[in-house]
Amino acid sequence: MFGFFSSDTEEDDEEEDPETLPIQVTKMKQEQLVEETNNWIKRLNRKGDWSVYLLPEDPTLDQLNTVDDDLDRLYSKISSNRPDDREERMLVLNARQSLQVLLEMYDVYDSITKPVETSSNENRDNNNGSTAKV
Repeated sequence: MFGFFSSDTEEDDEEEDPETLPIQVTKMKQEQLVEETNNWIKRLNRKGDWSVYLLPEDPTLDQLNTVDDDLDRLYSKISSNRPDDREERMLVLNARQSLQVLLEMYDVYDSITKPVETSSNENRDNNNGSTAKV
């Protein structure tokens, strides 16, 4: 009778959107940062004839750390062998800086998605019906 106001499917969609929106935004930001980092790595590989691995679309934290270690070693190698090659060192620094932003995003996402652990005192207080002291 009141179907013209809204349908059941619209209500279901509205309920799902707030839950998935943060995940969608995080995923889009991750894809953007991976693409940016890979662009810097591609420039570096072309300029210096290096073979630094590109990141996959959805890299793991271990993959990010491995590429970061590779870039750190490469920067040290370029600095010791060709200290006057400022352009190539800047490419490594830009790639590494972009990767650091991605690593920070992973750290923040990891910290907000872990469940909060309650202490044993809080569990006892809650079980006895008493309030926690602030």
